[in-house]
Amino acid sequence: MSKFLHNIVLVGVWWTGMSALAGIFHDLWYTNIVGIDASEGEITKKLHNKGIRMIIWHGKYTVHPKDFVIYTDIDSVKQSPELQQSYALQAQNTKHYHRPFTYSEFLAELSKHLITISIAGTNGKSSCTWLLIHAMNHICPQFGLGIVGALMPDYDNNNYLINPHHTWDIKLLIDHIVQGILPPMDIVKKFFLILEACEFREHFLLYDTDYALITNIGYDHQDCFPTQLDYTKAFQKFIHGVKRMTIVADEKTKEILMTEIMDFHHSSLSSSVQNISENIHPDDYHFTHLFGQHWQINASLVSALLDTIIKDYQEKVWYTFPSQEIKETLQSFIWLRRRMEYLWMTTWWACVYSDYGHHPDAIDHAINATQKQFPDKQLIVYFEPHQAQRLVWLRNEFLATLQQADHVVVFTIYSAREQRAPIVQKTQETLSLTPQDNHHIAQIFAKKISWRYISDEKELINHLDQQTHDKLCLIFSAGTLDPLVRNQFSHQNTS
Repeated sequence: MSKFLHNIVLVGVWWTGMSALAGIFHDLWYTNIVGIDASEGEITKKLHNKGIRMIIWHGKYTVHPKDFVIYTDIDSVKQSPELQQSYALQAQNTKHYHRPFTYSEFLAELSKHLITISIAGTNGKSSCTWLLIHAMNHICPQFGLGIVGALMPDYDNNNYLINPHHTWDIKLLIDHIVQGILPPMDIVKKFFLILEACEFREHFLLYDTDYALITNIGYDHQDCFPTQLDYTKAFQKFIHGVKRMTIVADEKTKEILMTEIMDFHHSSLSSSVQNISENIHPDDYHFTHLFGQHWQINASLVSALLDTIIKDYQEKVWYTFPSQEIKETLQSFIWLRRRMEYLWMTTWWACVYSDYGHHPDAIDHAINATQKQFPDKQLIVYFEPHQAQRLVWLRNEFLATLQQADHVVVFTIYSAREQRAPIVQKTQETLSLTPQDNHHIAQIFAKKISWRYISDEKELINHLDQQTHDKLCLIFSAGTLDPLVRNQFSHQNTS
């Protein structure tokens, strides 16, 4: 390695995007990777098995002056000893010590070197991103790298994909970022980078985006966007920075983006925002193994993007692939981890599915798709709220969509990165009650509409395993419930 680089230190490596970076560095022959996190899990074990040095718990590693530090942008990690040491080194030697990069800041640097496609939206980003990566990998020789916020069974349960024909070129581009080595100019902006672009803290504004897909715009991340208007403004700023084309799924999304709430000239943007809803036909993309209208929409978005790329690069011979080949490639997509994933059958033959849905809109899509696919089954939903603030702010929306199920079991809240004080205040305003903790908030939520609340893991597993063949069990978990169930019944899993 370069004399200017000691270790590549990834703080918060348990998180999906950070673990993707660890795998990418490993596959590009970096041998000086250090992954640090507060807890051990499936992802950290997998990285360890690759041969990556893993440190569980903060404070066990001392940052070297020549380390390149990347971290996940959450408050608990920012307060870690590793980040504090990195900040201190930066203050002491600003000329020779780089600043630590957040995950999104590192991707932003990478996006400057590649033709970048950013997939954004309130829901469905991961599914659409991986569908696009799958398609580009099969039909586009200039595909370079894709990163997604979920695991892909088709590709060894990785959450990234590097085109094996361009690994050395991708490494040269990354060397420029971490070691300051200038890459050959003829490979800059030559290959495609596909990113799942999250709106959290406006991270997606950092990327040098050439093309964008937007699945939908609802309202989420209330900890960053106090109002719906703030949330909408973030997406408007995002499309304003897209260089070539933004493709949206429906007219409603386009209208939201074109609403005159910012000092942008929306008339000039209108021609660069394409609505594909009029061109969606129910039988265009028939997935025999995937159900739900959202897959049809995702495939249509990807197909529209590929059509746009063909027009933009029509002088390139390799862009002459026919529409039928695009369709067949999309239909060969298998499935995505924790996206309406079939897990196993209970002792009494009830099918169990797992979905990452944690927003009312995503849950609504999944419930409707399941009920249409299995009309003769009673739907039992096991719901693990993701953050108390989301549950409280969107309480009425959650109630409306979950009430479509035949029975609902509420599990304890997965609090990921949130601060409790504003949640207590909002809960007092919304429910006229003073919650003692997040456990109490979920209990209140369930009790208000006579749903069952279970906080004990064994009790929930037993309740799930007692469901019979006339039931279908659907787990909504963006937190710990999915791995809990998956680990408990791993001996019963079927492919």
